Amino acid sequence: MPQHLSNSQAQIKLGRMRIMGLFAVLLLACVSPARAASFDCAKASNAVEKTICADPARSKADDRMAEVFAAASGATLRPSALRADQLRWLGERNQLVDPAALQKSYQQRIEELGTIAKKWQATAVAITAEQARQDCLVPPDALYDARCRVDEFGDVRGDPSLHYQLQSYKDGELRVAGGAAVFKAAGPTLVPIVDMAIDTAHFAPPQVVQSPVGRLLVVRGHIEGTGNFSADQVYLYGESRLIEVDTTIWLNELPP
Repeated sequence: MPQHLSNSQAQIKLGRMRIMGLFAVLLLACVSPARAASFDCAKASNAVEKTICADPARSKADDRMAEVFAAASGATLRPSALRADQLRWLGERNQLVDPAALQKSYQQRIEELGTIAKKWQATAVAITAEQARQDCLVPPDALYDARCRVDEFGDVRGDPSLHYQLQSYKDGELRVAGGAAVFKAAGPTLVPIVDMAIDTAHFAPPQVVQSPVGRLLVVRGHIEGTGNFSADQVYLYGESRLIEVDTTIWLNELPP
């Protein structure tokens, strides 16, 4: 681990337990979308799945939902947030017993996922370096309507092909959130590959580091409050894209 990271080893140094967690998350990242896609009716395991399989219209709605979820997954720059939201919806769906309510839930979710995909497609477009210096790349899943300002723009340490933008969101004089975006150079333009905004968060300039599982893009951050909670975001370099890593999943494995 580079010497300049020694003062933050507690947050981003990947010890043996975290390495195990990273491998588990990478596997989860590959299979998670399938949990939200259509399923094999021969293996329907609960009453809702059996209800869906028993009716062609509901089965078709499930197939359509899988399609729009895949499209949204391909468009979003926050796949973990989308997966978490889809799992929340699946939990709500599995509580429904009325066929009409189930069909309505599918229709609403299909519309929501379609809207999510369109918003991300409109957001993750190539821009100039001058635009990235001056204009915030506001993620469409931001939960507030506040004025955004670019606090800092620069090159990502460890990968000269990447550039970053640090943001602050203000409601009047009150700082309500912080954000960060990372761009990859593509000729004369910059293509967004990371874009986030988190309530009361403060982010530091991203950097690329070497780890036992490969090269990582680390966006260090913290959330205001007495606990000073981590808002770190970590991405593993894949063959063709960055893979978002859930750095907290190992906490869920501690009790077992």
